Amino acid sequence: MKRRPTPPHLEAVIRYELAVVHLLRSTAGVPADAWPVHRMLSDEDLLAARPRPGPCQAVVELEVDLRPWIESGDPTRGEVGPGPITLLVDVPSLAERYRIKAISEGVRVVLERCDGGRTVAALARELEDEFELPAAAVHRVVRSLLDERILCGGPGAR
Repeated sequence: MKRRPTPPHLEAVIRYELAVVHLLRSTAGVPADAWPVHRMLSDEDLLAARPRPGPCQAVVELEVDLRPWIESGDPTRGEVGPGPITLLVDVPSLAERYRIKAISEGVRVVLERCDGGRTVAALARELEDEFELPAAAVHRVVRSLLDERILCGGPGAR
């Protein structure tokens, strides 16, 4: 690469591709009963749940938005968007393809704090005190992440 100019956004592409390869390889060590399953939770059950991340996911920070290239599978099609952008790459189960989701800083904070050690009610109080984030917003984000099987957990659920 010293003699040739590097293609634009090569470092971002390599960072993304290495994260996906590492994530896919990590699925080999996940026991069958560790994969998240979707369960309907009442509001009361949601508040008592202790969500944690699914077994195979990665947060990838990129200085540009590569999603047009990722979605088309062809770097000659589509324009790279401005960044920075945070992507969550997630494998919901062995029977499904990995998924890519752009996440905001707020969703990232909620996701990072869902470590299985606190209830959703405690998490919402913590984030409200620290960031003035309304509890109802935290509840919506956690419910959405549980519904998408990005998070695991809940009373009697994986």
